[in-house]
Amino acid sequence: MTATHNNTDEMLDQKSLLVVLTALHRGDFSMRMPNDLVGLSGKVADMLNQIMDMNERNTRDFERISHQVGKEGKIDSRFTTTNL
Repeated sequence: MTATHNNTDEMLDQKSLLVVLTALHRGDFSMRMPNDLVGLSGKVADMLNQIMDMNERNTRDFERISHQVGKEGKIDSRFTTTNL
């Protein structure tokens, strides 16, 4: 789900930014900033979206490792690191 913004103004909408950051804080990685912003606003939106993607992948990896170690006893499982 993407936070809404005003198409006539390509500036970063602070309310949308707060909505996405709040979702991130709560562990909800389904929100994203609009991907059609330009300039500094676009860079901020893109970076936040990348952080959301990375956290979503890391959470899945932690869940996989937790299952493998806790349920299957595979203590040799490794966490896959991701870069921005």
